[in-house]
Amino acid sequence: MLLDLLKRHGARASFFVTGEQAARHPELIARIAADGHDIGCHSWDHTSFRTISLLAQWRQISRWEAQLGKHGSKLFRPPFGHQSVLTHLLVRLRGYKVILWNAVAEDWLDDNAATLLERIEDRIKPGAIVLMHDNLVDALELHYIEREPMLEAVESLLTSRTDVRFVNITQLLRKPSRQGRKVVFGRPPADFLNRLHRTAPYDV
Repeated sequence: MLLDLLKRHGARASFFVTGEQAARHPELIARIAADGHDIGCHSWDHTSFRTISLLAQWRQISRWEAQLGKHGSKLFRPPFGHQSVLTHLLVRLRGYKVILWNAVAEDWLDDNAATLLERIEDRIKPGAIVLMHDNLVDALELHYIEREPMLEAVESLLTSRTDVRFVNITQLLRKPSRQGRKVVFGRPPADFLNRLHRTAPYDV
C-alpha cells in the first residue's frame, strides 16, 4: 500500500529493511528496487547493536548482504538508532554510510495520523530525513503494529506539501545539506528493550 501511495505522488523513499523481512518478502524487495527507492541495511533481525558483540554485528551485516544481493545499498540505519563509537566504525569499515534522521513521527506508538503529522511538519525542511515505519519488528504493544495511521499521515503529507520534493537518501546525499547526517551515539535503555514484543510472523 505504501509503495502504491509513493508511486501515485512521484515520491522516492529509502527502506531500511531487516534481512529476515527481506527473506520472507522477496517480491516486495524486488518492487521497492524497481520503483527507484533505496534499500538500506537495518541488520538481520533488528537487534540493538549496543547489546551484541562486534563479531555478531559483523555477521548480521554479512547475512543481510547475502540475502539482499544486488538490491542492497551501502546505507545503514542502526536498529533503534543505537550505536557506539565501535559499532559506528565497524559499519563504516564495511563501506556503509550511517543514516539517522531529524524528523520522527514516533509511529511506533498508538497515535492517529494527525498526531504523527504534528510531530514532523515543522521539521520538514531542505535536507531533512523523516523517520516512519511501514512495519514494526518490535512493538511496545502488539496492537500498535497497525499501519493505517502511518499511511494516512504519509498521504496527507505528500498531498499538502507540494512545495517539497521527496527523494531517497542516495539523491539527498548529492546535495550539500548535512541535515540528519550527524553522528549520534545512543545507549539502549534496558527498560524499553525489555518491554518490546516481537511481531512474528512478520506478515504486516
